[in-house]
Amino acid sequence: MADHPVPAWRRLRRRLWWLVLVIVLGLVARLPLGASRAVGRFLGRAGLRLRRREREAARANLAAAWPELTGDARERLLAESARRLGETLVDTLAAPRLVARP
Repeated sequence: MADHPVPAWRRLRRRLWWLVLVIVLGLVARLPLGASRAVGRFLGRAGLRLRRREREAARANLAAAWPELTGDARERLLAESARRLGETLVDTLAAPRLVARP
């Protein structure tokens, strides 16, 4: 595989996404747990909509893993997985607050 340089616009876009993610997750970590989980579910849904390449890869993986499911059932599974992933992310950020400290 040839080693191709990443275009400057793509590097900038990645850095901006990273900055937005760090800021949002930093703010979410300070919210009450219920509110942070709601934001996490929203982020999971948004990520599913915005990241076309990852969404298509997930669809292909679900089709390979569960060919007996209908397309609608796989879409529901994909959407629920994205929501739960976002929720789990914010739960992970909130974990230090939830653990009783000595």
